[in-house]
Amino acid sequence: MVNGVDGYGHFKNWTHNSAKISFVTYDTLKDKRHVAIRLISKTDYDGKIRYWGWHHNRKGYNKKDVVETTASTGKYGLSYIGIQAAVMDGKKVAKSCKAWGQGT
Repeated sequence: MVNGVDGYGHFKNWTHNSAKISFVTYDTLKDKRHVAIRLISKTDYDGKIRYWGWHHNRKGYNKKDVVETTASTGKYGLSYIGIQAAVMDGKKVAKSCKAWGQGT
């Protein structure tokens, strides 16, 4: 957990190479920064981490943002997926944390 952001993801219909995702974020500090969240995944064949695009919450302090999205890969798989939540300073990550899950 990182001071300034509360974020989590719900993964639905998670298969070997696709998932429906709901991201939820809150900005937990009254400052000039905003928060963001994104999917992270590891490929099945070499374990390299893929960092997906950011979903930004610029609504302000204590405002909830929900994003519904999907992720899919071809042959590389989504056996290992997680989230990265961050406090953003403009376009740069000021601080972040990661959490992993594992599909069946």
